[in-house]
Amino acid sequence: MIPALRDLLDVLFASLWQDAIIGFCTAALLYVCARRLNAATRNLVLQTALVAMIVVPVVTTLPHLARGAVMESVHGGAVVGATSGGDSAGSALGVRRIDVALSDRVVVLVGAAWFAGALVFLLRILAGMAQLLRILRTSRRLAHRGGTQIYASAALRVPVAFGLLQPAIVVPADIVGAGGDELECVLLHELAHVRRHDAWLHTFERIFHALLFFNPAVTLLLQSAAFEREAACDDWAVAHSDDAPTYTRSLALLAVRTGGGGEMPAVCGAMGFGHAIINRIERLQDLRRNGSLLLSPYALGGFSFMLISIALTLRLIAPAVAFAPNMPVAQPTGGVSNCTRDAMVTYSAQPPAPLPDGRVVVRVTVSPTGTATAATITKSSGNATLDRVAVKIAKENGYAPAMRNCKPVAGTYLFMLNTVGVK
Repeated sequence: MIPALRDLLDVLFASLWQDAIIGFCTAALLYVCARRLNAATRNLVLQTALVAMIVVPVVTTLPHLARGAVMESVHGGAVVGATSGGDSAGSALGVRRIDVALSDRVVVLVGAAWFAGALVFLLRILAGMAQLLRILRTSRRLAHRGGTQIYASAALRVPVAFGLLQPAIVVPADIVGAGGDELECVLLHELAHVRRHDAWLHTFERIFHALLFFNPAVTLLLQSAAFEREAACDDWAVAHSDDAPTYTRSLALLAVRTGGGGEMPAVCGAMGFGHAIINRIERLQDLRRNGSLLLSPYALGGFSFMLISIALTLRLIAPAVAFAPNMPVAQPTGGVSNCTRDAMVTYSAQPPAPLPDGRVVVRVTVSPTGTATAATITKSSGNATLDRVAVKIAKENGYAPAMRNCKPVAGTYLFMLNTVGVK
């Protein structure tokens, strides 16, 4: 459990600075192309950046945990070694990984704090879904339009489109009572959400936010994506109503009815809705805006190329700045100065022979007494027998504990069993 938590913290801490880079580059691109891109393209760019914020820290961090410069020793017919946690790509660039030692207790506390925070946000999503279902049960059915059922409810102040499998639109009862152009414009906007499958996208956004709730770059990107999603639906509604002044006026009336904002369940609606509706009105009044409904393939292709370039660059420099526990290097028993050293393996266990060919990497946690308290496979050989032998050897080996300030402390390092080509 502890090694898995350490890997999780590596990814979470790496996401802080890597997502900040992705977010900054995305914002810079959208700023430069502000007048050229329509809202639908901008929203898709932000959605792609959000996926990159999840994927890039994983693919640039986890591989470094199972690779490193290996110091090997032939023992009992097999090659046994401990790895340093460095990386060949990083070494080629002349960078070294910054290792921050964390005790198992701190790792558990930080992991528990992340889990508790993520659980709170996930429960908010479930609470929002339950609230929507309660509202739907008490709503009055109005009509069926474009494959979507429309309801009226006095429990909402703003219209809502939701439903993953069976889309539905719930409109505030006072807007239904007013009728006329305002109601038609509201329905067009919500039908645009249904047509774009925004309920699915928004649910995935809320889940991503729950997992990375501590990351300000993710929060800012979600706010921008929410606004662009609403703007894209505005463009769709204006195009199908062919009456931009009436639609803009209906938005203004909606802002007056809700006091500039509105309450809505956590699973739906734009983040920062109260300010967004005013900004949407100002955008619709801008005659130079790009109101096209078509996506720009050139912009999406250029942005994808930019993300790939960022990911490859981060893949090279990630060992230099990734947050991780100390990954000790096997050293000779002499020559340790200032009472500080990483955990050392003494190679006391003898691997049985013969063994099938393969290479296994095992993460070993060593207590202050030099005892292996945990051993888990981080890179399997593909052979279950060899994997079991590697774990057994790793647990039975003798260890010298890590030293900090002349006191033995818990340490973690990678242990490798390599039988490829060994006779």
